Amino acid sequence: MSIATLLVHLDGLERSIVRVELAAQLAQRLDAHLIGLAPTGSIQIASDAPDVLLGTENISLSQDCRQTRQQTAEQTVAAFRAFVERKGLRSVETRIVQCAPEVALLERGRFSDLIVVGQPDERFSSMRSLNLAGLVYLLTEVSRPVLVIPHTGHFEHIGKRVLIAWNGTHSALRAVADALPLLQQASSVDLLLLNVDHGRWMGAQDPGGDLATYLAHQKVKAAVRSEQTFIDIGQSINEHIVDLESDLLVMGAYSHSCLREMILGGVTQSLLAEMTVPVFMSH
Repeated sequence: MSIATLLVHLDGLERSIVRVELAAQLAQRLDAHLIGLAPTGSIQIASDAPDVLLGTENISLSQDCRQTRQQTAEQTVAAFRAFVERKGLRSVETRIVQCAPEVALLERGRFSDLIVVGQPDERFSSMRSLNLAGLVYLLTEVSRPVLVIPHTGHFEHIGKRVLIAWNGTHSALRAVADALPLLQQASSVDLLLLNVDHGRWMGAQDPGGDLATYLAHQKVKAAVRSEQTFIDIGQSINEHIVDLESDLLVMGAYSHSCLREMILGGVTQSLLAEMTVPVFMSH
């Protein structure tokens, strides 16, 4: 797989400049087409809605609100274009879509090779930003890899030192395959296995070694680290990120039922809540 088209979510929040900078950096490295998508978050009133919503006053209010959000999205797009022009990007386009952000990202993202979004932050949000439910919906429905950028921290570069969280699931394997263009450019790749249960690895004698061999054939040299931990898996992964000075985590999203993880907790939920570096996820 190649990454020829990147889609970055433009929500106009102050933190989005970090997301745009990293997306532009990746587009330059990969010689990829970059799309800036600005959802307006407009609330659409259907023609068959109840009469209470179809009064002249409500329709006028809805139209004014839609126009204001359209103008805000246009300003966001203009700022994005000015930024990428300064960066000298080869191929760029912008789109404004009048709908909720998760819907816009799903519809447009399925025709992209990588979607770049921000970690949900309840402290700073708007109708145009992704909340946690919207991000979960995107991850599980779009069938494309999603790069989630933390809502705190500064990231000078991305993908030089990569950590792969490997548990042998379909989602994890898909994430590794989707991330190959980045892994092939990395200066170091670490393959982390935590609390390996050999009984569920289909008889594999060396689960980490099998993936390392696969990656070697893809011209990616990976160091295997198989360890036991007695703390939360997500916390352990974050500790390894610090110890290895990783600047990108690659992992499968929601290997178990999404509903189960949201209710009982899980690695995906833990890392979405406590991200320390950008996370490349596939489902």
